[in-house]
Parts: sequence; structure tokens; C-alpha cells
Amino acid sequence: MTQSGSLVYSAILAALAKIAAGSRCQCADPGCGHGARCNTIVEGDRWRARYRVPPADGGADSLDNCEVVCTACFERPTQAS
Repeated sequence: MTQSGSLVYSAILAALAKIAAGSRCQCADPGCGHGARCNTIVEGDRWRARYRVPPADGGADSLDNCEVVCTACFERPTQAS
């Protein structure tokens, strides 16, 4: 299982999100410090899946609402934090 904070994603959803992302970090948070999009290659255990919009905020539990990020982006505070 891949975890994002207190949310747990199914391994299947996380793997599908990684494939859909082309095995690259999708982080586009301007507060993360990498410009428009990180685009780091994600492989091994150096990536996480997270919701774009958390279900608690009305987001769907679906592939369309899932993004893949490298561990560096995952561990950085975001502008929303």
C-alpha cells in the first residue's frame, strides 16, 4: 500500500497512476520550488501516490483524482499546508 498522510491507496490504483504519469513526478505545486512541474523520474520506492483533491474535500476515489509524486515533493510542505 502507498500512503499519503492518513489516506491509504490501493496498490493497484497507485500502480495505475504511476503508469498513467509515464513514471514521472506530476507535482505542479508552485510552493515546491521546482517551477511548472517537477517531472523527476519515479522508480523503486522513491514515489508516492496522493489525491489531487482529498475525498474529505469532495474529491473522487478514482485514477483521475490521483497523482504520482517523487518522495522529495511528497515530503515538502505545500502551499496548502
